[in-house]
Amino acid sequence: MFKPEKLLSRLSERLELPGQAVVREPQVLLSGDRQLTVEGHRGIRRCEPERIEVRTARACVCVDGQGLRIAMLNAGCMVIRGKLRGVTLEALE
Repeated sequence: MFKPEKLLSRLSERLELPGQAVVREPQVLLSGDRQLTVEGHRGIRRCEPERIEVRTARACVCVDGQGLRIAMLNAGCMVIRGKLRGVTLEALE
């Protein structure tokens, strides 16, 4: 089956364009060790004070730390605050 997102993703890589501009890929912005912003999220998979997992189109953004909380959430953007210790990406099955 034809998937236009894959074609656009490959095109953006070849043209060296930011993925978000072409395919609306998620963008993760880390601000020091106290705040993480995820634009283009697809919901919350897990939310605990030591770990928050955020679903995106291609992966899960896993945030580990202390006192983590979702400070802002809307359809397009999520802000996580607390003492950030690590951020990893996990492939979605």
